[in-house]
Amino acid sequence: MTPFHISHEFSGPQERFWQAYFHRDYLEALREVTGMGPAEELELEVTDQRVVRRVRREPRRQIPAFVRKVTGANLVFEEREELDRTTCRMACQIYRAGADELIMLGDYSTAPVAEGRFRRVFAGSIDVRVPLVGGRIERLILADMTRTFEATLDVMQRWLDGAMPAEGMRL
Repeated sequence: MTPFHISHEFSGPQERFWQAYFHRDYLEALREVTGMGPAEELELEVTDQRVVRRVRREPRRQIPAFVRKVTGANLVFEEREELDRTTCRMACQIYRAGADELIMLGDYSTAPVAEGRFRRVFAGSIDVRVPLVGGRIERLILADMTRTFEATLDVMQRWLDGAMPAEGMRL
């Protein structure tokens, strides 16, 4: 098991972060910088207290040969997210689709750090149960996830600064 903790600060109100995160077009905006394929939203439930979403994703970038050998050529992931809107904390689970095999468990949150600034934190653990190479795959996932979070910083900040389309808002 490989633990992780990824943290970044943004300018703007943290409520706007969650509006952007669950915006209908945000996943598509991220796709351009992350190398992921189209995201298929399987479920979305929005209430005053919580947001529940399930999304299926498939990487479009090159998967290392030793990973393909273990997992097969088709890697599809399902993300299950549940946001508590009062605490700005979201429980995240990422499964390998079809196998219902848990790969990552995490907690995604935002909290104010100063007037007009907030911190986004994603912390949890990656657990790939494959003999001999599981730890190596976990380290690859962590490196890729860290790179992806860095690549999406500008997209999120632009959306916080006003580039988020009004149409498609769901929160």
